Amino acid sequence: MEFLTDNFKHLTTTPENVEQLKKLVLQMAVQGRLTANWREENPDMEPASVLLEKIKAEKEKLIKDGQIKRQKPLPAISDEEKPFDLPGSWEWERLGNVGMGFEYGTSSKSIRVGDIPVLRMGNLQNGEIIWDNLVYSANENDNQMYLLQENDLLFNRTNSRELVGKTSLFSNYRKAIYAGYLIRFHMMNGISSVYTNYVMNSPLHRNWCDEVKTDAIGQSNINATKLKNFRFPVPPLAEQQAIVSKVEQLFSQIDQLHALAQKRINYREKSAKALFSKINNAGNDAELQDTWQTLTSHFHNLTQSKESVKQLRQSILQMAVQGKLTAKWREENPDVEPAGVLLEKIKAEKEQLIKDGKIKREKTLPPISEEEMPYELPNNWVWIRFPFVFTTISSREKQVMTKEYLSQGKYPIVDQGQKLIGGYFNDSSKLIRVKTPLIIFGDHTKEVKYVNFDFIPGADGTKILKFFFRINVEFTYYSLKSLDLGNRGYSRHFKILKNKLIPICPVEEQEVIVTKVKQLMSWCDELEKKIEKRDAYQGKMMQAVVKQAFKMEKETVEVL
Repeated sequence: MEFLTDNFKHLTTTPENVEQLKKLVLQMAVQGRLTANWREENPDMEPASVLLEKIKAEKEKLIKDGQIKRQKPLPAISDEEKPFDLPGSWEWERLGNVGMGFEYGTSSKSIRVGDIPVLRMGNLQNGEIIWDNLVYSANENDNQMYLLQENDLLFNRTNSRELVGKTSLFSNYRKAIYAGYLIRFHMMNGISSVYTNYVMNSPLHRNWCDEVKTDAIGQSNINATKLKNFRFPVPPLAEQQAIVSKVEQLFSQIDQLHALAQKRINYREKSAKALFSKINNAGNDAELQDTWQTLTSHFHNLTQSKESVKQLRQSILQMAVQGKLTAKWREENPDVEPAGVLLEKIKAEKEQLIKDGKIKREKTLPPISEEEMPYELPNNWVWIRFPFVFTTISSREKQVMTKEYLSQGKYPIVDQGQKLIGGYFNDSSKLIRVKTPLIIFGDHTKEVKYVNFDFIPGADGTKILKFFFRINVEFTYYSLKSLDLGNRGYSRHFKILKNKLIPICPVEEQEVIVTKVKQLMSWCDELEKKIEKRDAYQGKMMQAVVKQAFKMEKETVEVL
């Protein structure tokens, strides 16, 4: 127990860890491990076996008085069925023997506006009733027959495989009835409804649901008969109350530590974003260098996520294409040939290729107005319309459909997916020989890839861009990565790309920028590795906590 609580502060940084910790707490609760010290301090408590006899007598009286009907006896729980050993004062019992009701809800059509809400499976979350997305009942008979009472429990009998069996406790916050995909039951005197709700949200119950559910297409089912047969751990009533108190205390501690961790993370992320913004909007080189030094010196303290590194990468690209990475270089190299001369050379090259019949003459691009320019460039840079520097390579006859991809093979396939190489293919007739680097653009996905090796193109949406020889393709690759193309979903983005402006700088400066960006991106790679190492450590710590928490004589209940 101490091992778990001592490591709370290390394991509450993410919602996923919080969820796992709460599962651990509940599993330890139903094993009696949260209250081991309590039992030592209270050795003379009436055992659960006496409580079960009282419940049995109470049920017999209710049957005799005609308040309930006699149900078919439930089978005794064999030793082989018991998932783990319980403390000596506890007992295993079928849920149907310590609970009552087990009734399905209304199947009547609901309405959007009304007075009596109908709780549905979406209203059951993490053991609580969520009063969102409500529908209502207009059936007066239903409003009486299915009216929920204080401490009723609602069990979701039909849902996805992962969610079937989720259970929530109803508190009499407002009048409500329940829908047909739910089963309502309540516990006999001597069994705490809050304790029961914790049991029904523990890994013990989740694993049982996985055992007994009936799967169909798109959904799973656990009926009332199966629910009554759930193996329920019964402690003495006073210990049930002690368990509830302990769980509430630990849950509160977990939530407080998580909130504190999130506050720290949010502060760091905001500080990092502020620096990114300051870098992108630096008024002069001195301000840029000062901000950059602050960021690089403290970035490990400012970020807790790969998302921040992603933002840093984008800031680096923005600085690159705005000339902010090479301000000092330009001071030291004032006599380089300006980009305007480079454009004239590219224009002459295109004219020669048209004359030689290697490319077709394209429609003349309109001049660029000052209003179109997104920011001011250094003096020897120029804006161009992107189509000015490339031509597309037709790949229709060489494309390979996704279903034809091999996991291994002779030739790599480059498509519009996230990975540089999407698969392999063995037909050399499909191969595109790469003499100078190309850029692959995903028409649907907006993925931009720098390719300097022979490859086979993927199917629809893979655009292959070949650049004129005076353009540094890596510099252009970084320029395209810095662009915001919006989000049209799985639609066409190449048309948007062709309407974009990109900056062009002198050839020598393009090479310097590429070198600097590579160095900085390598540094970002190291940051990501540190974050991955930290996350891996937390994962190992969680596994250690799980292992320590679930040491038992029979078997380990899987919660990860």
